[in-house]
Amino acid sequence: MHFIYKVTNLITNHYYIGAHSTKYINDGYLGSGFLIKRAIAFYGEENFNREILHFCKTRKELFVLERKIVNFKLIKDPDCYNLQTGGKRRSKNTRKVRVKSKSCVELYK
Repeated sequence: MHFIYKVTNLITNHYYIGAHSTKYINDGYLGSGFLIKRAIAFYGEENFNREILHFCKTRKELFVLERKIVNFKLIKDPDCYNLQTGGKRRSKNTRKVRVKSKSCVELYK
């Protein structure tokens, strides 16, 4: 199964949106982005909640949808852990941000 998910930090309300494919919906996957992994290590897995936003029929459909949702406007949100636009395929349209809110910056250390 393929789905778009949102992981929310229950302490800070910062969030991460990603795409995931799995055979087991409750596999515990919370994301692979740099900031979300650092945040999970810092705050502990128990302080994060994953919710499924959309199911997709194929991986291609999944990444097309992720590209639409995880756009430049979203990654500029200081409460968002995503650092680059979504959609797996990196191209000249892939955008990145480097500076986030002060509470995210501490995770870079």
